[in-house]
Order: sequence, then structure tokens, then C-alpha cells
Amino acid sequence: MGRYLLIKVINQIKLRLDLNEYIPDIAVALGLLKITVYKLQLNWDLWGRPYAPPSIKLGRPGLFLEY
Repeated sequence: MGRYLLIKVINQIKLRLDLNEYIPDIAVALGLLKITVYKLQLNWDLWGRPYAPPSIKLGRPGLFLEY
């Protein structure tokens, strides 16, 4: 499976979020994990799009090298 969801699935998620449906209900209806829907909602809140812009690098600070 690729990194991105299909456009029609993303549109369904956005539509259901705009209608204030509960995230667990959205996840069950579309066959997704709840964390996926939560991440998409967070991205829409932060950047207004389903995925972070390519210039944004999200990582784990615990993996940085110690100097």
C-alpha cells in the first residue's frame, strides 16, 4: 500500500469531518484505523490540506544523534 490514500477516500473523510461525525465511526465506516483519521484531521487543522507540505519534516527527536 502506498503512502497516500485515494482521493475519494480523503474526500469521504473530509465530508464526514465537516458533518461532525465521530472519528471512530468514520474509521469503521471506511475501514481505516482511527489514528489515520486523527492524523488527517490534524493536518487539515494545521495546514489546510490532508498531508503536510513537502518542506515540513516530521521526525522523532529521540532518534537524533547525540553530540
